[in-house]
Amino acid sequence: PKGALLEQQIAGQVTAEVGEALGNRTPLVAVPFSAPSDNAAAQKIADATFAQVYGRLELSHHGQVRLTKDPLPGSALPAAIERGRALHSRYVLFGSIDAAAKTLTVQMVSVAGGGLLWSQSYPIATADPTQIAADINSKVPSLSD
Repeated sequence: PKGALLEQQIAGQVTAEVGEALGNRTPLVAVPFSAPSDNAAAQKIADATFAQVYGRLELSHHGQVRLTKDPLPGSALPAAIERGRALHSRYVLFGSIDAAAKTLTVQMVSVAGGGLLWSQSYPIATADPTQIAADINSKVPSLSD
């Protein structure tokens, strides 16, 4: 799936560039999932899961999701809210794998509310990126104005 990830990255960059050129404010910012820097297997799971999540969100909420390049530090809610404000978005979706590489926690914050909208944890041992993407997509609020 390296090709699929590359396709997602290109699609995200094009979407972001077109959005910026038009001054488009996307309701949802999707931040790449982070993993411990010394754990290649955890990084691979984080990347594969994020690619599935972003792909699913882009299909179901086309043109309403912006991809950012840099992960957030850990489960930093204040950093997520700040990024959402900087990009004029209503929601920020991000996730991280814990230091022990046992759990992926995905969170969505409400930028205006300044707090956590929802959070869901998934055990890494049984992680199915496709199923996680479907679950997360079902939790995203309506992005229409």
